[in-house]
Amino acid sequence: MGDKKTYLALFIISLLFGITGYSQSNTLTVAFTKINSIYKGVEVRVNGLPIGKVSDIVPTKNLDTIFVILKITINVRIPKGSQFYLDEGLLGSPIINIELSKEKTYLTSKDISAGTFRPLQNMSPSQLDSSKQQIRNKLTSPKVDSVKN
Repeated sequence: MGDKKTYLALFIISLLFGITGYSQSNTLTVAFTKINSIYKGVEVRVNGLPIGKVSDIVPTKNLDTIFVILKITINVRIPKGSQFYLDEGLLGSPIINIELSKEKTYLTSKDISAGTFRPLQNMSPSQLDSSKQQIRNKLTSPKVDSVKN
């Protein structure tokens, strides 16, 4: 009986301190030189899958760099060397797309990654497909025709 409690306690401690590889970090910082129309709440995606949102935007004093804080809401590890793109959306809603690297080490909340602003004309076909899906979702979302008292 005591062994089960000991193993359970060790497992919980290992989760808290990241020994099992699970990172308690749920924020990433990306440095951009141009952010265009980004705002808090902008969606963050990997391979089209929403994994989080922009939680804060912090410019430097001379405005040459803008730090964008990403809150990751699912348990995913982002490899070091991954590319962060701020993509313009077809409907005007920007998206941060992450293209994962093949590195075996992972970003933590202490790391700062470089981000790139990518105008609509520079988007790849997969990013354009993602924007088309946004349009479909907006067109097919339920609407309220009228409000009755």
